[in-house]
Amino acid sequence: MRLVSVVERELRAAARRKGLSLLRWLTAAGAFAFLLWLGWVFNVFQNKSAGLAGFQTSATVLFVY
Repeated sequence: MRLVSVVERELRAAARRKGLSLLRWLTAAGAFAFLLWLGWVFNVFQNKSAGLAGFQTSATVLFVY
């Protein structure tokens, strides 16, 4: 039996856990809320030049995380 098929089977079994889908939804909602917050703080929706600062801040936060 190949190692790849064993790993694939184990990952599929782990993906069927109930708590994992909730965790995925919460993570996606948190990331979306973070992006909205960055847009609000840097006033990206009205100030077009603030996009670079917002991008650099989000990249820094994700790098540190």
